[in-house]
Amino acid sequence: MLPQKRIKFFLPDLASRQGITFVEVLTALVIIAAAFGVFYGVFVMNWMALEGYIVRTQLWDEASTIIRKLTEDGRFSKTIEIVELSDGNKTVRFFDRSGEQVAVYTITADGSLQRTEGANSSLLSKNIQFGESTFEKDGPALKVKLSLQEQVITRRIRISTENEVFPRNYLN
Repeated sequence: MLPQKRIKFFLPDLASRQGITFVEVLTALVIIAAAFGVFYGVFVMNWMALEGYIVRTQLWDEASTIIRKLTEDGRFSKTIEIVELSDGNKTVRFFDRSGEQVAVYTITADGSLQRTEGANSSLLSKNIQFGESTFEKDGPALKVKLSLQEQVITRRIRISTENEVFPRNYLN
């Protein structure tokens, strides 16, 4: 039988050790820091993307609500009038068959859109971009251009939509 040679690895005998070395501590810290950096980067980027998606969805929901209300009032109206106010606000008024005012929509310079019906006023949005949102007449119809934006962490989320409202009672 041949004598067996022991293969000696270049590892110290762990039973005789009294502690850990500085190099081992540094190695462990580097591994932990790298793992934390990867985890943090993935977490933050995904959180920012999710936040942007949620805000974009909320802005589209606001725009859809505004367009729906404008369309309802416009279809009920006989005439639509755009008013130029001295304060620079953009205003559109809807009138029924008898000439009574149905509703008033006002885009203010501070970025809010208000709907007034009789004595009741409601804020539809605080996220309107004043310079890019307009009411325009096209014959009896109203063209509405809305641009909404909101700041999310380090960037702005912006959406834009257009719609045309034609009064149903125009010919009656």
